[in-house]
Amino acid sequence: MPRPKVTIYTDGACKPNPGPGGWAAVLRYRGREKVLTGGEPNTTSNRMELQAAISALEALREPSQVALHTDSRYMQQGITEWLPNWVARGWRKSDGKPVLNLDLWQRLYALIQQHEVRWHWLRGHSGDPQNERVDRLARQAIHRAGSPPSTTGRSAGEKTRVRSIPMSEEAEQTQENITEAPPTVKELLNTPFELHLPMRHNPKLQQVVARINAHGELQALWRICNVTAVDRLHMSDHGPVHVQIIANIALKLLRLLVESGVQPNVVREYGLQNEDAEIVVVLASLLHDIGMCIHRDDHERYSLFLAEPLIKKLLTGLYEIPARTVLVSETLHAIIAHRSGGRPLTLEAGIVRVADALDMAKGRSRIPFEAGAVNIHSVSAAAIEGLEIDHGEEKPVRLRVRMTNSAGIFQLDQLLKEKLHGSGLEPYVEVEASIEGEEKKLVHGYRF
Repeated sequence: MPRPKVTIYTDGACKPNPGPGGWAAVLRYRGREKVLTGGEPNTTSNRMELQAAISALEALREPSQVALHTDSRYMQQGITEWLPNWVARGWRKSDGKPVLNLDLWQRLYALIQQHEVRWHWLRGHSGDPQNERVDRLARQAIHRAGSPPSTTGRSAGEKTRVRSIPMSEEAEQTQENITEAPPTVKELLNTPFELHLPMRHNPKLQQVVARINAHGELQALWRICNVTAVDRLHMSDHGPVHVQIIANIALKLLRLLVESGVQPNVVREYGLQNEDAEIVVVLASLLHDIGMCIHRDDHERYSLFLAEPLIKKLLTGLYEIPARTVLVSETLHAIIAHRSGGRPLTLEAGIVRVADALDMAKGRSRIPFEAGAVNIHSVSAAAIEGLEIDHGEEKPVRLRVRMTNSAGIFQLDQLLKEKLHGSGLEPYVEVEASIEGEEKKLVHGYRF
C-alpha cells in the first residue's frame, strides 16, 4: 500500500534570542491543509525550528512520504549530515560534548524512523509564498508567547545571511550563543526524554506512558545503559531513542497482525483485550535492554529483576492484581525471549524479538563503520538506508528494507532472519529488500 504524500513547510523564530519564541507548520495533503502554531516564553530560535518539524510530523496519523521544507540550515544539516554521527557517538558531538537541544533531536530522530522524509532547504525571504507564510505565522506566535513580533522579518540574533551557507557542527554552539561546561552526573542523567507513541485509542497505554515520562529512575537507567553500550563498549545505541523506536515498531506489527485476525496470547489464553497486549509489547520494548546498565554479558537476565518492580509500579491502579500479574509475567517473558537463541512462546514476545532486530535504519547500526572498522558486519550495517512496515500481499505484514548497497543483504540473512526464525511470526511476515537508484560505494579498498 503506497504511503500518503504530504508536503510540509516549517519555520521558527525568537525575539530576542534566547527569549520568547514561536513556531509554525503548514501541512498539505490532496488539496487539504492544516496549520499548526505554538510558542514558548523562554526558548531559542533553533529549538523553535525543531519544534515546528516535530509538531508537524507528530500530526501525521500514519506513516507517510513527506517533503519537508525549511529555511533552517541548523535543522537541515543536523538531520542530513550530523545526526548519524551523533547517534553513533551516543548523542555527543565530535568534541565529546552532549548535543544541544538533545530532547528535541531525539524526538525528531524517533519520528523520522516512522516516515520517509525528504528535507528541502529554502533560502529565507527569497519569495517562496509558503516559506513567507510560515515565517509570518511563527512571528505571530512569538507575540502570543509573550513578546511583540519582529518588524524586520527575522528575530533578533538570527541573521538571515547565516542561513545561506552550510554550518559546521561546531557552529551549532555559537548559533545559540551558549557556552557549555562539561556535563555533570545530574545533567547527564536528568536530560528530559519524552516518549511518544500512537495511542489515542488506548487510554490505559496513555496512562502508562505518562507515568514513564515522569519516572526519573527509568529515565536514568536508559542513560546508564548507553554509557555501558556506547561509551565503554563502542556498540550501538541501547538508550531511550532505541527503545522508543522498538516500541513504535512493535505496536505497528501487533496492530497489523490483529487487523488480520491474529490473536495475541493474553487475549486467547487469559481473556484480556488487544489493548492489554499493546501494553505488554510496549513495556517489553522499553525494558528489554535495561540490564545493560549492569553489563552487556547476560544483560537480558539482569533486565528481568530490574524490570519486575518497575512494571508493577507502572500498572498499579490500572489493573486488579490478577490481571496485573498476568501482564507482568507476559512482559518478563517477552524480555527474556528477545535474546539470541531465545524461544518466544507468545505472539507478543515474538513481536518484541523481531522489532528489536528492525532498528536498523540510518545511524544506530553504523557505529563500527563510522569508527573505521571495515568488515562484513560494519559495511552491511552502513548499507541499510530505511525500513517500511505495511500490509503484505501474501502475508499480514510486509517488511521492506531500502539499501544503498547489496552488502546490506548480510544484515537480513544473518541477523534479521535469526530473530525471525523461531519467533512464531514466520507465517505472518514477508521480507523484501531493494536498492534504490545507483548502488553506493561504501569501501574503496581493503587490506589486511
